[in-house]
Amino acid sequence: MEKIIEKLKKHPIAINYVIIFFIALMVCIPLFYNRTQFLKDDGVYHVYRLIGTQNSLKENFLFPQIMSEFCNGFGYSCNIFYSPLTAYVPLILKLITNSYFLILKVFEVILMLFSGIFMHKLVLKISKSKLAAFISATLYIIAPYHITDVYARCALAEQASFVFLPLVFIGMYDIFEDNKKQSYYLAIGAIGLLLSHTVITMYTAIFCFVYCLIHIKQFKNKEIWKKLFLNFAIILLVTSFFLIPLMEHYFATSYEVFVEGRMYSDEQLIESRLTFSELMYKNKHYMIMYIGLENIAGIILFIIALLKKKLENKKIMITLFCFGIASMIMSSKLFPFQYLPNIFKMIQFAWRMSEFSAFFLSIISGILISQLLKTVKYDTFLVVTTITIIALSASTSIIRTWVTTKYEIDEEQFLQPKRIMEGDRMHASFEYLPTKACNNLPYIMTREEGIIVLDGKANITDFAKENGVCTANIVECEPNTIIELPYIYYLGYEINLINNDKKQRISYTESDKGFIEAKLPEDINNNTKIEVKYSGTLLTKVSYITTLIGIIVLGIYCYKERKNS
Repeated sequence: MEKIIEKLKKHPIAINYVIIFFIALMVCIPLFYNRTQFLKDDGVYHVYRLIGTQNSLKENFLFPQIMSEFCNGFGYSCNIFYSPLTAYVPLILKLITNSYFLILKVFEVILMLFSGIFMHKLVLKISKSKLAAFISATLYIIAPYHITDVYARCALAEQASFVFLPLVFIGMYDIFEDNKKQSYYLAIGAIGLLLSHTVITMYTAIFCFVYCLIHIKQFKNKEIWKKLFLNFAIILLVTSFFLIPLMEHYFATSYEVFVEGRMYSDEQLIESRLTFSELMYKNKHYMIMYIGLENIAGIILFIIALLKKKLENKKIMITLFCFGIASMIMSSKLFPFQYLPNIFKMIQFAWRMSEFSAFFLSIISGILISQLLKTVKYDTFLVVTTITIIALSASTSIIRTWVTTKYEIDEEQFLQPKRIMEGDRMHASFEYLPTKACNNLPYIMTREEGIIVLDGKANITDFAKENGVCTANIVECEPNTIIELPYIYYLGYEINLINNDKKQRISYTESDKGFIEAKLPEDINNNTKIEVKYSGTLLTKVSYITTLIGIIVLGIYCYKERKNS
């Protein structure tokens, strides 16, 4: 046993990663015992989204945007508007299992593990202390809000953002503090954030902007400008496959997600703010948002070190401490969220700022606790073991709040699309519908599957729709007849009229009910076949090429930076 311990002591970073993996796995084990979290908050939505994305891939969509079987078979899009990483990446695990529940559980373990690894990397860079890095990574993994995201909210996208926050600040630190030419972490982290959770990305950008202001004097160095611009350009290039279709739809018509006040309300923001007791020790409803005793200890140690003028890495530590305290205040009753401009209200719940307080305070606490341990003689292995046991005990007590009994769910019930009137959460709150369609939900519920003549005359025969592709014959048709197709209005559909092997593509607009509406041409033949399928817009296809170029540029940039560091 002593020989094993001695060997482990010679490779402290490796053993740190092994223990971090062990902690992440232990924290997530209850996921495999209890399935009830998929019935809470965002859980059902993520299961259905994964299934819909998988089915869209089968319909030969490279980046699945329209889920053709959703919304009573009229098509519904989550992936145009909702950050796509948590829909695409987990499907890689489909290679090893057919269970969507198991895919999401394994994916959550992976997210928890890498959040700890990247936090370890960030704190090691700042403090040069392996023990500090380990403690911070551990605190980050077991942060009450982090575990709340997994077990109480099943907020997969927000959990993914925990992974990329450390990478963003590794990049920022490299640019302004370390100058080791590894600023590409900023691009990698921001890309991951943007493709995980747009609101968390927006608030992270605010913290980064303030970080830049704090280092404003360094902007005399052209290298700083060069690195920031290059990272920003790479971020836009790589994420263009998501951002360009999103902006296309923003300008196309009114979608509920873009309607002011639809995704948030002042009352909701006010209600979601935390009291002092909820910040310190008390649960809020069924969720745990408090910062934890370890971070309270970190705040106290910070104040003591600052007063005694024994604070190491003073500038960065004060910056991170202020960010952590500001995040706490913004999640509390003290902050007037309701008076902010509407764009900042997109956070929906003030307690979402708990993610940032968990992030910043985990760094502070880990570094200062490790410095405190320097004042006494200690055995690193014993300290790490003790911290691991305490961490697992703390996380177990939090998880026990939600996980009590085993509850089996029949996964088959999720595999068949539910009709809107059944009241399931497949479509969340219909926020990704066109406003006209959302205002006409009864019409969607009762509309027939075929093509409807809105104005003029046409006889529609032999209607068929399979895998999202609609075909029919149009006979006895008057010129300029207006028809409504069985598709909710999204950009990227292709409508072709086929006659004698000649294909004519026609344009479409939005009907009064939020569906696709098309005017048949004056010279239409009285025996014409119509075919409708989703192929994506020209700009969307261009965005795929742009993303590919961005990935190549990022790869070259990473290679050169690492070679020169």
